[in-house]
Amino acid sequence: MAKRMSELAQGIAGYISHKGFVAEDGERVTSSNSNPKRRCAVQIDREHGKAKAARHREFFSEYKFQICNVIRGRS
Repeated sequence: MAKRMSELAQGIAGYISHKGFVAEDGERVTSSNSNPKRRCAVQIDREHGKAKAARHREFFSEYKFQICNVIRGRS
């Protein structure tokens, strides 16, 4: 399902990038970047909605979602 959600996200207007990380203990983190004015498109996609429901019910014992603004950046 993660692969399909990745494909779906990349096709939505406003998508910039995303990366996933998995720790040795199995904890997973995904960081994504998108245009905030276009971010809502993924929220109305039916397939994405089904995946969101499944992640709470089937995949994770704990789940946290954050939307953040960059205060300072450096490269």
